[in-house]
Amino acid sequence: MPCPSPREFRRTRSAPLPAASPLACRTVAGLRMAHGEDPTEPRINEVVDMMLARSPDFARLWERHEARRKRMESKRFRHPEVGEMTLWMNAFDVKSSPGQELIVYHAEPATQSADALRLLGTLAATRRTAEESRS
Repeated sequence: MPCPSPREFRRTRSAPLPAASPLACRTVAGLRMAHGEDPTEPRINEVVDMMLARSPDFARLWERHEARRKRMESKRFRHPEVGEMTLWMNAFDVKSSPGQELIVYHAEPATQSADALRLLGTLAATRRTAEESRS
């Protein structure tokens, strides 16, 4: 399972996340789950050590000892081209690859978020087609 990015706790372009933000809590709980599954994994330990040294907010959340996997929940995104979207996330274990998860995002049908997601897919496909025709 990939380690959560330290940028979730140290933002350079915007204000830092509040210590009790739901995103921060979920990210630390997911990292603790990964750490519990493989406490000798060097990359996980590197991220944990760095974050404990650099972020008092992370350290407070780490001390809670909350561990959990991703679950179905909604997340809000702001994309520079299609605007705000609220997407639902599902996480599925990949049985043939222990520790790996497949994360799927989808929008509620017939919503502004569904329209934005469809537009984003169209933009991506159009760019890919244009790039392929140039090569």
